[in-house]
Formats: sequence, C-alpha cells, structure tokens
Amino acid sequence: TNDSGEGGSGDGVLKRLLPATAFSKLFLERDEPDHFVDASRLGGTFSHLKKSVDMDKLKDLELDVNVPYQSVLNAGIYDSVKSLDSTFMEYHEQFLESIGDDTELVTLVLDSVNWLYHLGLASKCKQASLQLQNQVSAISQLEDATKRSAEAEPINPEYHKHLKEACSLFREDVIESVRQCSWYKALLYTTWKQEAMFAMCIFQTRLLLAVSEHEALLQFVPESYVETVMDSFHAFRRGVPPVRCWRGYGLEDIITFLVLHFNDERIVNPDVRDVMFQSISVLLQYRDFVVAFEENKSAQEVFIESLLECFDSRFWIPVSNILLRLCCKGMGFGEQQQKKKEEEDVTYGSLIFQQLLQDTCKGNQKLFDAFVNRLFTICNWTATEFTVASKEIKHLSERQGGIGSSGGSTGGVELQQQQRKLTIMVELTQNLLRLLEAVVRILPNAFNSSLHSSRLLELAIFLQQQQDVPANGLQLPLCGICKSLDWPPPEELREKMQEEEVPDDIPDEFLDPIQYTLMRDPVTLPSSKVTVDRATIQRHLLSDQTDPFNRSKLEIKDLIPDLELKEKIKSWIRDQKK
Repeated sequence: TNDSGEGGSGDGVLKRLLPATAFSKLFLERDEPDHFVDASRLGGTFSHLKKSVDMDKLKDLELDVNVPYQSVLNAGIYDSVKSLDSTFMEYHEQFLESIGDDTELVTLVLDSVNWLYHLGLASKCKQASLQLQNQVSAISQLEDATKRSAEAEPINPEYHKHLKEACSLFREDVIESVRQCSWYKALLYTTWKQEAMFAMCIFQTRLLLAVSEHEALLQFVPESYVETVMDSFHAFRRGVPPVRCWRGYGLEDIITFLVLHFNDERIVNPDVRDVMFQSISVLLQYRDFVVAFEENKSAQEVFIESLLECFDSRFWIPVSNILLRLCCKGMGFGEQQQKKKEEEDVTYGSLIFQQLLQDTCKGNQKLFDAFVNRLFTICNWTATEFTVASKEIKHLSERQGGIGSSGGSTGGVELQQQQRKLTIMVELTQNLLRLLEAVVRILPNAFNSSLHSSRLLELAIFLQQQQDVPANGLQLPLCGICKSLDWPPPEELREKMQEEEVPDDIPDEFLDPIQYTLMRDPVTLPSSKVTVDRATIQRHLLSDQTDPFNRSKLEIKDLIPDLELKEKIKSWIRDQKK
C-alpha cells in the first residue's frame, strides 16, 4: 500500500492496481459475493435500497483513495523500528506477483481483510485490551497488599498473615496476566501487524470519506466497514505499547469522518452511530486528541451544530457527555477549587469549543431554542424519575422496617434496584444542570425571554423542593445559573414563586387547554380557532410546526393575540390579590 511518503513511487502500488470504480461496483453488486447481499448496509437492507435508489447511476462513480506508507510506528514513535519485518516484505512481494493484472482480485482481497478483521480479529483485540487492564489492576493490588502487609507485621500479626495469603493470590493473578499479555503481544502487536492495521484503518477511513461525497452510494456500504475502522483504530491506540501520536499520520481523516457522519441521516442504524459517539467520547478524554479536534477544519465548522441537532431522546446522554467535556468541565460554579486540587494533566473544557458553542447558538436561534427546549424537557424527566425513586425507597424501607433488614427477599432486591435508579438519575440530572449552567453562562441574555425564563424558574423551584438527594450535586449548578442571570439564590426564588401563586379555582375560559394552567398571554390558532397560552404553543412549535388540534401547518407568525381575553385574565388576577 505504498502510495506516498518516503520510498514511495508517486502513484503507488495500491493506486496502480485498484481501479477508481472498484469499490463503487463492489458495494452495488447484486449477486456475488453472497456476504454483501446479506450484510446490513448503512442505509438499511439491500433489498430496500435497490428499490428506492437508481443503482445504475452509481456504478461508475470514481473514488480517489490514497494510503500513506509511512505510519506512526516507523516515523519515530518507536525508535527501534527502522523497517518492516523481512518476512512480511517477502509475503508482500509474493502477493503482488500472484495478482498480476487482476484488479478485481485486489478489491476482493481488501474487502476480505475488512470482513476477517470484523468477524475474527476485532474480538481478539478487545480481549487483549481487557487483559492489559487486568494486568494493571493486578499489579496495583499486589503492590497495595504488599505495602499494607509490611506495615501490619509489627502491629497486627494475624492481619499480616491474612495479607500474606492475599499477596500470594495477587501474585498468581499478576503472573497469569503477564503470561496472557505476552501472548497477545506476540500474536497481535508485532510491528508489521500494527503497520498493516494502521494502513488498512486509514485506507478504509479515506474510502468512506470518498464514498460519502456521493449522496446515495454511502447507503450501500456495509456497516462492518465503519465498525472495523473504529475497532482497529482503538486497538491500535491501545496497543503494546499504546500509540497516541497520530497527528499527521491519519488522525485528521478519522476525526473528519467522525465529525461529519455521527449525525448523518444516511446512517439509519442507531447502533452504528452509537459506536461513533463512543469513539468521540473516548478520544476527548485525552488532551492531545482534544487539540486534534480543535485544529480539525470540519470540527470547527459543523461539530457543535451537529451535537445540538443530535440532542434528542435517543442520543442525549452521549451528546451531553461530549458537550460537558468540551465546554463545561472544570468551569462550573464550585468546580474551580476542585480543579486546583487535581492533577495538572487532567483534561478540562476547550476554550475554542466554548467560543464555537456561543457562536453557533447566537447564529442559529431556531436551533438554540429547540436544543434548550429539549434540555429542559429531559432534565424535567430525569428529575421526576429520581423523585419517584426516592419516594419508592421510602415506601419500601418503611414496609421492611428499615433498609437492609430483608436484603435477600424480593423487597430487598426492589430496594436495591430503586437505589441504583436514584443514583443514576441524580447523576444524569447533575450533568444536565451543568450543561444548562454552561449555556446560561455563555448566553445569559437568551434566558431573558419568557419562553426560556419561565421554564428555568419552574425547574429551579422544583429541584429546590427535593430534600432527599445530594445537596451539592444539584444546588451548585443552580447557584451558578442564578449567579449568571443575577437572580436571587434558589431558596429565595422558591419564596418568590409562592407569592405569585394563583388560587386553584381558575375559570375554565382562562385555562390553557394543553397544560391546564392559567394563561398569561392567550393567542388564537388560525386554523383550529383554539385559544392557548403563547408560551405553550411556542414550546410545541420548537419540535412540531403544526397545529396540535388539527395538524395543519402553523408558524409562530400566524398566532393571533386575544387581547380581550388577556385583559380579563389580568383583571381577574388583580381581584384575586385584593
């Protein structure tokens, strides 16, 4: 695959042997090879795609794909590596001689490499990574037990004896882990194999980028191509020793593909997009990869916008985690002191992406409003769920006569499940509040509108009423929000809300027909002639541009203010206060 770099011939072996239309024809093949017909495609099943897409227009599409010969391994990361293994080079020459002028065979060989890795080697690389983690854990446990044993010997002989037995067991675990890791290193992580893995990973990434430039062709690519790129990249990154210095040797292509296509509607399987989200989340844990994202042109142009668009009921958890790492980590109220205490190499938010988030939200008001609306909705749901779990824990505890009294019974299992649910929901709510705090901090003026300020106030009051959850986890981001907006503290907001409460006996004509709350700014929908509160219909139109009562098309400019009813409501409120 010597297409460029030192020792390259310019045009390169792969470019000379591989026709530009080879893979476009392979992806569209109706009959052979059989595994292509049965394989899941990025756009759905092959039988569905061939009915909805004109395949004849795609067969002759040319794809320009190059692979750099020089990789991170022989570019100085491993100083001891000067050239490829001689055995590998011998196989390489034999392969070129056997191919001759059969260019179709080259395409099938490259495709076979993808499938062999996807079906066989990928699982082995994951096992190797797990074994490496086990080795690190076993060594750490042995060192800790040895240290505690030495300290306990003169003080507590019995405890010292117990620790010596534990050390023997930990030592056996270390020996077994080292043996397994040595085997995997010899089997999977020889230099020439990592070179080959690197070249194939970059080749398939550039192939996918070339294919994605053609609207319909990407839909015919098997899902295994994307999964293999992600798996092989992380296997190489977690190799022995791990390699993280990809910049300049293909990392730019991988980041470009991730950024452009994790929100690509042509990829219909959410599991494939989940794999891409996971890859982004893993990379952003390391500062050098964060810098690579910051320098990537595609990430600068579309990354934040795509993340905001993806913040929905399916992907809100990975999107919120990514936004927290990029724009919020270490920046929230109460986090600055913690940041000073932690190690210097911990990755904190990116100033570049914070600015990009601010620019994106300012430049696309419709996207910003829809994102904030979904953020409020999901945060309300998680807060409600942990409230329900908290009440259920109280009920189960009272029924059992105390927590843990019936740990082995059905009630004990239910109690543990509710406790896990409470922990998870509180953590998710904390993350969403930190994200909301960051958005309020960079765009405080956007929350002066009644559309967002009313929902923010309702959420703050609701969370302030929760007494059975960790105080700091929820109160700190709420305090940060109040500080950014120059609001009084949350407890004072609660008192203010109570003062403005209206009686329960509201006349029916003043009630919003959707929320069943008092209307403050009634408007009439032109098609259905139904009167609703402006804030209610604005929330609805952020996600659905139709009249909720007859599904006819509706825009915010079509709303008709009901001034007469508005004056009646104001007069009624004044009378109630008297």
